[in-house]
Amino acid sequence: MLLDAVVRATVGELFVGHEHMLELSWSPEFASRLKAIIQARSEYPALGALGSRKKLPTYNDNLYYAYLRSTPSGDQEMLIVLNFQSEHRVTQVYLDRPAELTDIFGGSKETVTSKLQLALPPFGYRIFEVKR
Repeated sequence: MLLDAVVRATVGELFVGHEHMLELSWSPEFASRLKAIIQARSEYPALGALGSRKKLPTYNDNLYYAYLRSTPSGDQEMLIVLNFQSEHRVTQVYLDRPAELTDIFGGSKETVTSKLQLALPPFGYRIFEVKR
């Protein structure tokens, strides 16, 4: 499941790809998304194993999980929001201060004061670069 890969790649666990990995019978769309997740981890140091993690409150913490990842130096911050539901959902994430968010896969930008409302696909995720 792609959500599992996002969780592993963004919580700082080692996620290694091998040549044999590409021999699995994944759909082209799944393989493409997985490659994008792995690429993002290498492009954004805050997603790496040394980054810190801080849980953020959501509209319903039993259904969604949101957290900030930061580099040890604090010069980069990422917001990850996960939907563990089998349905498309809209949720809210509560930030402790204003931020400009850039969706790293879609490129959209949004300025948020304290509450981010966003749509998530079934078993989906969003990953944002955070600028304060």
